[in-house]
This record gives sequence, structure tokens and C-alpha cells, in this order.
Amino acid sequence: MSTKFIKGSNNTTVSEQDYINFWEKVTDETSLFATQYLTDLIGKMISLESNYRYAKGDLTYERLLSTLYFCALYCPIQKGGLLTKWIEKYEKHRRNVKIKSKVPDMIIECIKKLYVKDQQILEQLTIQTLIPKVFAIYTPDDVTKNNLVASKTHILNPDFAFEEHGEYSFLYVFVMKCFNTKKRIEPEVLNGLEKQLVSIEKKFEIVANPKMPETYLLCIVFFVKQIISLYPLRQRESLYNLMENLEPFRSWPLPHGIYVHEMMDYLHNETKCYGFSLLNRLLSRFPVLQFTEQDRFTGTFKFPSRIEDEDEVRSRSASLNSFDQNSAIDVIQNTQTTFVFINSEEDNESTYIHEFRAANGMGIGITQQKFIKLKLLLLFYSQYYELSYDVVHQMLVLPRGEIANRFQAFLKARAEVQIKDYTDQYDTLSQFVKAQIEEIAQLKPEEGLKQVTTEEIEDPLFDLEAEQEEITNGVYTPDFPLIRFTVIDISEILAAYSNSEKTSTLYYRPKKVYKYMLDIFTALSKNLVPLMPRVELKLVVYGDNSHLYEIFSAFALLRMEYINLFEKIQPSFYIVPSNYNTLAQWMASKDQWYLKHIYVPFYEKPILPRLDPLSVSLKMPQGGQKFGDTRILPVDMLDELFQSYLRDAENLERLFIFEVECYAYTTEDSANLTPDIILPFAQYLDIGLNEEYMSFLKSNSLPLNTPKLDVIGDPYFKFASHDLTVKAKATDPMGIEYVDERVFSRTFKNITLSNIPRQDEFVNHRNHYDPFLEMTYLEAASFKQEQHLIKDGFKSSQGGKVVRELANCYSNLQVKTVTITTNDKSKPFDICVDGEIFGPFSSILVRPLLLDGKIATFPVRTFLPFQ
Repeated sequence: MSTKFIKGSNNTTVSEQDYINFWEKVTDETSLFATQYLTDLIGKMISLESNYRYAKGDLTYERLLSTLYFCALYCPIQKGGLLTKWIEKYEKHRRNVKIKSKVPDMIIECIKKLYVKDQQILEQLTIQTLIPKVFAIYTPDDVTKNNLVASKTHILNPDFAFEEHGEYSFLYVFVMKCFNTKKRIEPEVLNGLEKQLVSIEKKFEIVANPKMPETYLLCIVFFVKQIISLYPLRQRESLYNLMENLEPFRSWPLPHGIYVHEMMDYLHNETKCYGFSLLNRLLSRFPVLQFTEQDRFTGTFKFPSRIEDEDEVRSRSASLNSFDQNSAIDVIQNTQTTFVFINSEEDNESTYIHEFRAANGMGIGITQQKFIKLKLLLLFYSQYYELSYDVVHQMLVLPRGEIANRFQAFLKARAEVQIKDYTDQYDTLSQFVKAQIEEIAQLKPEEGLKQVTTEEIEDPLFDLEAEQEEITNGVYTPDFPLIRFTVIDISEILAAYSNSEKTSTLYYRPKKVYKYMLDIFTALSKNLVPLMPRVELKLVVYGDNSHLYEIFSAFALLRMEYINLFEKIQPSFYIVPSNYNTLAQWMASKDQWYLKHIYVPFYEKPILPRLDPLSVSLKMPQGGQKFGDTRILPVDMLDELFQSYLRDAENLERLFIFEVECYAYTTEDSANLTPDIILPFAQYLDIGLNEEYMSFLKSNSLPLNTPKLDVIGDPYFKFASHDLTVKAKATDPMGIEYVDERVFSRTFKNITLSNIPRQDEFVNHRNHYDPFLEMTYLEAASFKQEQHLIKDGFKSSQGGKVVRELANCYSNLQVKTVTITTNDKSKPFDICVDGEIFGPFSSILVRPLLLDGKIATFPVRTFLPFQ
């Protein structure tokens, strides 16, 4: 199958059954299939390199690289003559062919070492070769040469010229798994990272782009934070050395200096108490760990798994999960605070989410809570007292309530000595821990001890026999629990309703999604707030632009109508693209870690072969097994990266929300008119060419990432000019409005109001936290010149000059409010709002969405702070 796939057609998508069969064979340790597949990949790469054909259909050179590296690390490779022969052939080929990239050489070296199955070699390979690639920076070359002139994708904004193709998207997961085998990190790892920090300024001092060293620094600091907070380092000297190497970067400009400063505080606390970072992360992600058996709360909590409506056309009853609570632990444990919104009808690839391990889970269980607290206690106690095997066994048989109470006592003691210096703090806590252990050692069965049950002994989180090696080595690091989530398919929610409806508020309302989200917020507000002052609600949007706008517009309306709910709940949106998603694309341009570990794996899907989404069915087949019961590796990788996003993305960026009042008809007394509908948006609004381009793609079921130039050249694509009058309240770069209103009436080919930039637009480099929109327009007189320049640009090597001349065709204006009205009432215009088409309208009014005098915001989670 592998030979036929690689050497045959360029179509890299296979059916569901073929996909399952293929990866079952590749992961079979008793089969040579993985070795054969690896040799086929190497052979195909030789063919492409020899003929300099780096892209043909889906079987591109970059995808082959990514798949080769993936299989080298994850698949069971059999040492034998076939693979050795191909490696030798490839090495000979590389000596004869001049290729700039050194990636294949590193991959081949990786393969040669990995099939030896030597754990020590693997660890050295991880430290020396793989870790630097985890946070490698991909800086585009001449963007106009590579993306405008050569590949004709019309990428005019250099921030979107991604050079990342997925070769290293899974390395972070792989490296963390290497650390997890020993439950700790070695000092050599931090020593290697220190060298990377030292070399930053020297390495990039001749680079013209200042973002390179700044982004590189952010990636290294982020990586250090993750490994320290998951696997505490017991060598205090290594932490001090790392802090010393970070010190020079505290003076760097925002956000880099403050990010380093926060990391140094993080490390300083870690030097005082090993595991401090892990404890903070666990308590913030799982608030249930903060409560004891004495925290009581009674009541009935009802949470919807599907929302029905009174005028439901189909007759089906609501399915509700109801349960009684008798403690605060049960309330938080059983309450879902992470939801993943998909739309299986519009996006079949979203069915991947059903294969993830944490889907439809119900939080961490009571037994798991006990052993997390127990292992944390062992981690902390071991720093102040030499624990014996008998003491650990004695602690194991403590009842859940006793563990919880002693865990709380330690947290209280830690808080009381927090302001002391290290010596005083150590002495005080040593006395406290010694007293605790003496109390535990003197306990008798009638005073709280019990026999260890078989269920607890065999618990995977704390198998006593399996933990004996850790106990001997003094390592007590708990596994970080999975972030559980509920999958919500909005195609089921919208089954019996139109996409939207006009309500008394006039705002666009995706009715069923709105009601579902309201029930989520209301349920959490009523049941969690008495126990916690504020709770984070994670909302994951897994899909494309259209799916995102449904969720966003429902959120914007809730934000206006139920302000009190947001005093008690802090919503955070996680954007995972399964198809074309401009918000995810912008986030990838600003966050290198998001680009590498979320955008490329989920959107580009670099591992070959790829699953044909049209072949996936969620129905139960005759065997009683669902797709994905066999853990196929690409899904495993996506699962790990998805968990990393939910767990590690701590930076919160807020996009301003604007609204557009739409009028189908206008009169001379327009001030007294009532808008037909009001639409919220957070990304962009298009009139003219861009709107007609998007409408053409949707009406013809074309991929939404189809290059605009290809569409403009299509003989069936028709677009017209618009005679419009624009009245705008312009601002200076600081957002201060000018006194006079700008009014101009012209014939436009396109008008764009941007809150965030896009890859094919000439938008000034503005910050997303500026409280105004960037208005970019192309007049009809400049359109012909633009097309002429683009056409000649593909025949010329002077790409930079072409882009500069293209930019002169566009005009830019910074505006807070703007009114756009047609001069010919017989020719209304449509608008494209965040990728959705609405209209026709004769006039629109765009302005910020104000709540209590402040502009409303849309909060999205990222890994790194935006520059």
C-alpha cells in the first residue's frame, strides 16, 4: 500500500477504512511495513530533489519531510538491509545534489540512531538535536519573490509568509514524552537552553528583522516554563544559572522584558520550593484541588447536553444530565467548564475531535484527586525530610479526607512563610513537615488508617509497586490530568432552524447557539459562584470562518444582554482551524508557537496520507466499534497538541468588537430610520471585490483559501464598481478623533474595514489593541493599474518593487465610526462580515460596540504574548 501511495497518484487523501488499515500496519511492531514506508518516502524525496520539483499536487517536498520525520520518531523501524541500503543511497545522493535545506540530513541521522533502540542515545539526541528545533524560528525570505511572484498566492503582508511546513510540529510532544519516562528533566537540558539564551544576541546581531531574536527569546522562555512546571528540577544551581542568563533580557521592550521578568519570579519561587510551579498550575487548572471534605454545598445542578426549543419542528425531548451535589468537590468536578464547538455538516474534518481521549469526560475523579494531592505532598515533604518506603506506604493508606486536610495544612504553612528568605523558610517548613510525618506514623487504624484496597493499589496514577523506583529516587511528580471537555455539534442545534432571525433587539442572533451558550453561562453562574469568586470558561471553536462567526455573534449578543454573568465568569476562546480561518491565520502570524503546534498540524495536516473527511462516519458500524478505537498515530499527535493548547496557553489577547447597522432602504431623514439588522464583527468588513470574491467561492463550493488572483482570472467571475459616499470620523495614530468629518463620494472597486490584518490586504501595521479600524479602499481608477502591476510582477524578478507600487494603488484611513451609502438606490451592495455574506443594503453605519462606556472585547487564548 505504501509503495502504491507514494509512487502513484498525487492524491494524498484516503478513505476511512484505508486510513485505519494503513496506520495499523505502520504501527505494527511485528511488521516491516513502517520500514518499507520510510524507504519509499526517502526514494520519493530523491526523485523530487533530483528534478527540483518541490511542489506537485498534495505530494509536496515539505509534506514528505514532515512525514519522514514523524515516522522516524514514532513508528517501529526494523533494523535491516533494506533501510540501510536506502540511507546509504540517500547520503550519496545528497553529496551530489546541491540542496539548501539541512533538514533531511538531520532526519536521516535521527533514523540511524533511533532504530538502534538505545535509550541513552535517544536522550542525547533529544537534548542535542531535537530540543533546539522545538522553538526554531522560521523567518520568510523575500516575501514578494517567494509568495507573490513565484507561487501566485497574492500574499502582500510579510507577516503571513509562513515558512513552517510541519516538520517539527510534533517535536514538543515527543520531547515532553521523553521527560515523562523519568518524571524529571536532566540538568543538561537547562544547560543547553542557557547556551541558546547566551547566543541570541550574537546569533542575530546581523539580522535586519528585530522580530527574530525577540520571537526566539519568547519561545525559549515559554519552553522553559512548561518543562519546569511539569517536571520540577531539583538542582537549585541550574535554576540560578538560568536566572543569571535571563537577567539581560529584562530590559528588552514590551512584551519581552515583562515576560522574562515574570519567568524570573517563577524561577525564584521554584528555588525556594521545588514543585511550586507545578502546584500553581494544577490549582489554577483544577480548582477542585483547593477544597476539603468540609466544603459543603447542596442543590441540584442541571447541565444541558442539547437544547430544544418550544417551536421545535421535530418532536424530540431534551436530553439533560442531572445530578445531585453534596459537596463543593462534586460541583466543580462534575461541571463542564471546557466546551468544544464543531459543525460536522459544514466541516467533516471536525470529526477528528471525537477521537480525542478527553472528549465527553466529567473532570478528574475523586480517586485521582486523592493521588494528585498525595504525590504533591510527597514531592513537598521530600524536600524537608528523608522519606522512607514505610512512610510513603503509611501515607498511601490515609483516607481521602485526611489527605485533603494535610494538603490544605501544607498550603497554609507555605503561605505563612512565603515572605521569608530561603533559610528561614526552609527551617520553618522542615519543622512543620517533621511534625506532620510524626503524626502520620503514630496513627492507628481506629484513628483514620484503613487497609489499602485492591482498586487503589492498581490505580494507574499510584501503583505502589510501580512507584517503588520513584520512591527510592525521591521523585514524586504527579501526571498532569487531561483537560476534560464536552463536544457540541452545532449542526444538531441548528437542525430545525434557519441560520439567523431578526429579534426585537435588531441584533443578528444565531438562535439555537445563543440559547445554548446562555444556558452554559447561567448554569455555571448559579452553581459555581457561591464557591468561587470567578471561574474560567474555556470555549474552543474548532472549524472555519463561518463556524467561528456563529459562536462569536452569539457571544457578542450575550455580552450585551447579560452583563452580570460576565462579572462572575471569565470566558476564553481557543481557536483551532480545521479549514480556512482568518483569525487563526492572524494568530499564527503573531504567535510562533501557535503557528508550529496548532495552525500547521490542524490546518495544513502535513502527515501523509491524510484522511478523506467525506468518508468519515460517526455512526456505529456493524462491529460495534467507532472509528478511532484503534489509536492511530496522527490522531494521537493532534490529541496531545490539543491538550497542550488547553493546558499551556495562558496569554489572553482581547480583540475589540465593532458593530454595523444595516439599512435596506434610506430616506432623506435617515436619522430616524430603524436598522434592519445589526451585525457584530471583530475581524473585518468588506464591500466590493473582496465580498464578491468570497461570495463566488461559497456559491461554487470552492476552497476558501483559493488565491484571489485565480478567481479574478476566472471568466465566470463577475464584479462591478460601486458608486458610494463615505462619511468617516478619522483618527490619528493614537486614536484621537479629528474635529472635521471626512466626506468623499467616489467609485470604488473595494472597501475594507480591518480590525486585524489579512495576508492579501495592504493594511498598515497597526496594533490590534488600538481602538479604531483601518479603512483601506481601492478606487476604480487605480484598479486597472493594480491588475497590470500584478500581471507584470509574475514576469519580473523585481518582486519588492512590484509590491511597493501595488501599495500605492490603495488608500488608508484610520476611523472610529464610518457611514457608507450608495449613490444609486437601484444598486444596493452586499457586505462580507468576518467571512459571512449579508445584504443587500443601501447604507451601513460602523462603530465600536460600547458597554458601560467601554468597547466590548473578544478574548482569545494564545501561547505567547503578541508583539
